[in-house]
Amino acid sequence: MAPAGLDWLQAHTGVTLAQLQGWLVGGSRKLLETLMSSGGSVLMGAVGTLTSFLLMLFVLFFVLRDGPRLARQLVPMLPIEERSRARLWRHLAEVTRAVFMGIGSPPWRRACWSASASRSPGSLRRWCSAWSRRSSR
Repeated sequence: MAPAGLDWLQAHTGVTLAQLQGWLVGGSRKLLETLMSSGGSVLMGAVGTLTSFLLMLFVLFFVLRDGPRLARQLVPMLPIEERSRARLWRHLAEVTRAVFMGIGSPPWRRACWSASASRSPGSLRRWCSAWSRRSSR
C-alpha cells in the first residue's frame, strides 16, 4: 500500500510509484558513474594541493628562519653594479613593507611608515609622532 503522499502525487500528476522509483534509481546510477569516472582526477587534484601546501609551509619556515642571512649572502652575488644593487634592495624592502603593512591601513599610516623609512625631516615626521601619541591613548 502506498503512503498518502504518493497517492496524492499519482492523483494530481499521473506519476506512478514505479516511474518515481525508476527516475530515482536512474539518477543515482548516473551520479555514481560520473563520480567514478572523475574520481581519479579529483583525488589527484586533492593530493597535489596538499603536497603544494606542505611544501609551501616547509619553504616558509626556512625563509622566516634564515631569510635575512640568506639575503645577505645572495644579494652580493647579483651581477649588477653596487649602486643599482643598493637601489634594488631598497625597492624590495619598500615593496615588502607595503605588501605586509600597507594593505588595509589608512593612508596617514602609510605616509608615516614611508616618512620613518626614508628618515625624512620636517613637519610630516612631527605630525606622525604626534598622531601616534594621540591614537595610542
